[in-house]
Amino acid sequence: MIIPGNIAYLNQFFSVLVVTTDTGPSGSGLVVNNARARISLPTGPDGVLGSGDDPLRLAHTQEYPSGMPTTLSLVDTSGKDVLPPQGTNQAEFLVEGLREGTHQLKFDILGDLFVPALGKTVPVTGVAAGVVQVKNPTFNVILAHPDIVREDEPYSMLRR
Repeated sequence: MIIPGNIAYLNQFFSVLVVTTDTGPSGSGLVVNNARARISLPTGPDGVLGSGDDPLRLAHTQEYPSGMPTTLSLVDTSGKDVLPPQGTNQAEFLVEGLREGTHQLKFDILGDLFVPALGKTVPVTGVAAGVVQVKNPTFNVILAHPDIVREDEPYSMLRR
């Protein structure tokens, strides 16, 4: 999972990329079909997703006016959801930060693995997780002072 910069700003969209690689040996025929990622966003204090107090939500865009779907196909550069051995596919979720803080994102990775030795397809699953820090871009104060401050000894709050 990749969040460029790992920092997002309050009430702005940020990109979350889920990148998968089939580490099967080249030529093995171990191919994942129907590769997809499902995102799980954290809930707010009430524990109910979508109730208005959640720290993150999927972006509402022109393409997705009611919010992005929670499951996206993991695709290659040509848009195919087939993951060959040594191939890499990805999906991009747009998320909006609604509450300041550090929030965890979780993903389920799903697909159908064709195993030539068995001559059939079997379900394959995986998980990924990461964190994003949501900050308020309009107000940020960093206060620094000496490690030791003694009574009646003046000191400057500005150090260069």
